Amino acid sequence: DHTLKLTRFFWMRTIKLIIGTCLLPGLLNYHLSLREWHTFVGNSTTLMMILRIVWPQIIQLILMPVRACYRRRKAPKLVTLEQLCDLYTLDQFPLAEGYSEMAATVVLALGFGNMIPLLNWLALASLLFQYCSDWFIFLRGSCKPPFYDEAIAVDCI
Repeated sequence: DHTLKLTRFFWMRTIKLIIGTCLLPGLLNYHLSLREWHTFVGNSTTLMMILRIVWPQIIQLILMPVRACYRRRKAPKLVTLEQLCDLYTLDQFPLAEGYSEMAATVVLALGFGNMIPLLNWLALASLLFQYCSDWFIFLRGSCKPPFYDEAIAVDCI
């Protein structure tokens, strides 16, 4: 159920963003004036968006060469073909997580973009970096998707 997983990830990311950028700074800095509070929230929102450019994808990009080294080191120690197949079988492509990250980035940029125009450009950079890294991870670091035939298309119609 990719739809349920996508919905769950989207709401988790959105709630984290709202708590991290709006509610938490407001609760911790209740003594600030309105202008200082808006400055603090704007800075934390911009910082969150700058981190979102590379943070969700960089972990998988770093783990790809680490996994390759691990496989080269572990392969001579395995005895059966089944163990080798398990070692060299790549992970599934994280499609639901990618969609939820994109949706959370777009919601953050659309929600605060009128007040902080820099967020629109940061969202563009984030989506472009996510596209390029997902393209690389999908082609080089994920297993082949299952073979689908026309029966799935007929069931959808």
